[in-house]
Order: sequence, then structure tokens, then C-alpha cells
Amino acid sequence: MKIALLGDSHSQALFPRLEGPLIQQGYEVISSVSQPGWGVKKFVDQGMATVPPEAEGVVISLGGNNHNLTSDYERQVDRFLASIGPTKRIVWVGPAASVREDVSHRHEWTADTLSKILPSKGIKFIDSRSYTAAGHRDDGVHFTQSGYDYWASQVQRPIMLGLAVSPLMRQVTRISLYTMVGLGTLYTLYFLYNLARSRS
Repeated sequence: MKIALLGDSHSQALFPRLEGPLIQQGYEVISSVSQPGWGVKKFVDQGMATVPPEAEGVVISLGGNNHNLTSDYERQVDRFLASIGPTKRIVWVGPAASVREDVSHRHEWTADTLSKILPSKGIKFIDSRSYTAAGHRDDGVHFTQSGYDYWASQVQRPIMLGLAVSPLMRQVTRISLYTMVGLGTLYTLYFLYNLARSRS
């Protein structure tokens, strides 16, 4: 599968660590773009929210530079995804944890928001926060070499699993799961209703 990588400053360290394992598993990395300080809005505004048309999958590592902590952020994400292409298999590596208070709030809000909105769009979201709780450099945002090593090692497998599932299949799976949960709830209620009737 041909894939493209798109990210911010973290991806300058993360993507080189991921390319080797991806290539070993048969993926062909045909494009890798890292733009420090950029988020989804900047990529769209600069006309760079694009990947080669032959790319079947996209790994995105964005969110750390988001300052739009409102419901409008989803609209920005939608514009970004529309530019990428709706038929691509997309895996989104979420923003890292930060030990700087002024940054941590933004990262937490953005990670929480992305984790809620992306699955319904058929996109695999990987929450990076548990993998990035330690290993920060002095700026409290970026990481030491070993910190990036650990982060990359933890997201490799989820990325590959995400690329292996098409967006349509991911949505079908979610719908099936909701249906099963719904049927299970109905069965439980029906059982309790009959139990109550038998005791009355």
C-alpha cells in the first residue's frame, strides 16, 4: 500500500522512526511532509492539505498547534479531510501530552475532541497522551530522543492496524457494535419485564 505522512514539528522526529517499520511491513511511503507550528487550518489555508493522488493511506500527526478550542474546530477538521480525500484510509496520531500548563490545556482539549469526532468519520484515532507522559525536553512540549523512540514504538502497531481497515468497514463495524449493544439492552429489558410479570 502506498501511504503519505503529514504532520507538525513532532512528526519531524516521529515519522523517520515510523518509516522503517512501515516499509518492513510492505508499505511504500511516497510522501512525508512536516510543518512545524502548523495545524489543520494552516495546512488548508496554505493549500498544502494534499497528498499524492496515488496514496491509498495517510498517517496524520496534528493537533498540538490547535488554538481554536470551540465547536468550529470540527469544521476546520472537515475542510482539512475534504482536501486530503474522502476515500483514503486515514490514521490520526493525536497530540502529545505536555508538562507546560499553557500548552497542556490546548492539547487535552484537542485530543478529547478528535477522539470524539474522528471515529464517526471512519478515521482511526490514536491517543498519544499515555505514551508521552514523560521524556520531555526543557521546553515541556517536545521530547528527547528516547522520548520519541518510545512514542514511535507504541503507535507503530495501531497505525498499521488502522491502515489495514477501510473507512467504510470501520464505520460498518461501529454501526454493528451499536446495533449489538442496542439489541442486548432490549433483550435485558424484555427479560426483566417478563421476570417482573412472573412475580406479580
